[in-house]
Amino acid sequence: MKVCIVCPSIYPENLGGDGKSIYLLSRYMRQSGHYVVVVTFDSSLSLIENRDSGRVYRFPGLVEMAAGFRPRKSGNVFVDSVRENELFWIHVASAVMSVNRKEKPDVIHWYTFSPPPAMKYLTACPQISTLNTFWVTCVKGTNVLPNGKFCSFCTYANLQRCLSAGVPPYGQIPAGHLPFIRAKILLWERKYIANGMDKIITLSYATKNLVQRNGISPSKIEVIPNMYDPQFLKMVDFYSKEPREKVRRDLGLNSDSFVVSYIGRIVSEKGVGYLLESIPSILRRFPRTCFAFAGKGPETAKLVNQANHLKVRPNVIFTGLLDTDSLAKLYSISDLIVAPQIIFEAFGRSILEAMLASKPVITTNVGAPKEFVSHKKTGIVIPACDSNAIAEWTIKLLEDNELRQTLGANARIYAESMFSPEIVLQKIECLYRSVL
Repeated sequence: MKVCIVCPSIYPENLGGDGKSIYLLSRYMRQSGHYVVVVTFDSSLSLIENRDSGRVYRFPGLVEMAAGFRPRKSGNVFVDSVRENELFWIHVASAVMSVNRKEKPDVIHWYTFSPPPAMKYLTACPQISTLNTFWVTCVKGTNVLPNGKFCSFCTYANLQRCLSAGVPPYGQIPAGHLPFIRAKILLWERKYIANGMDKIITLSYATKNLVQRNGISPSKIEVIPNMYDPQFLKMVDFYSKEPREKVRRDLGLNSDSFVVSYIGRIVSEKGVGYLLESIPSILRRFPRTCFAFAGKGPETAKLVNQANHLKVRPNVIFTGLLDTDSLAKLYSISDLIVAPQIIFEAFGRSILEAMLASKPVITTNVGAPKEFVSHKKTGIVIPACDSNAIAEWTIKLLEDNELRQTLGANARIYAESMFSPEIVLQKIECLYRSVL
């Protein structure tokens, strides 16, 4: 089978969850005997590269590496929204059509961004889309309100409330009904695109429900989660057997303290500010605890200032974006992982990796993570936007070594049984065959 995967970027250029998931899918598809082509838009020049994940066609696009693989912005909401949608779709259609003529794939798999609306008319090739983001819902990218409840319909008042709670996707959207009309146009376009796909993959049932409630045909949707990386799991297990003091020193962490880690993009929708707010309370009980923030993003400078203001900076380390080896080390020596997202989470690879590393996870009740983090069984689930709950459960877990060990062990068993490459790949292959 010939498969063409179209995505913004792929590992190792993209070290985030999306990039790793695309890489694993393409690599395991190739190892299973399929011919794989990957089309990305993360290069300054057009390049063709042969990798272990298949043949990669890299085109210029919207990805800005310094911004954590986010689209470049001019600051003008209307210019950015048109450039990042309608104009970009023309560029994408041209690139994919050129690859399609050369490679003649059996199926095209769009991953994490929307294909051009006219794409289904430009090729007879079956098309599948993985909705790892929420561009089918509303201008904010999700119609889950800041309190975690579902917004059944988008009104001007609800839009303004959502925009005030997080980071708008196209820069600061001014008050007024014209931006709202633009948002509704984008919503219609993306619903049209999604319904034009032969099949849609969601990574969780939470996402499937969200997509269905936004007018996408349920018959098109299949729930198939991301797979874990066995090689990364081996690295974590290796470092877990190394002397903890040595691994901690390698990462620049105190050798005799608890380590509480956040791993992911440093952006407001991930709720990292709430984790910082919880630190003073935790330090009053465990004053030598080290808090590691691993990742990069536009909120880093703000969080550094917040840590200074809270007078917790000596206990906080911002590691930046870690390579795979250092990331495995951090998982291995962390006592627990906090994932305090406040906006609907499609999947959460860092949570999956923490569970595989046998680490208890504190996460929120927004989106997919609550499906595989079962409260007090494989982790802890708390309300979003609640720094007091983060502090309370962090203290409880640091006080109770047996509870930490039990939650971590249960998490490992669950993650290995649900997200293995063999199981996920079999589901993906069956879906590909169903549209041929």
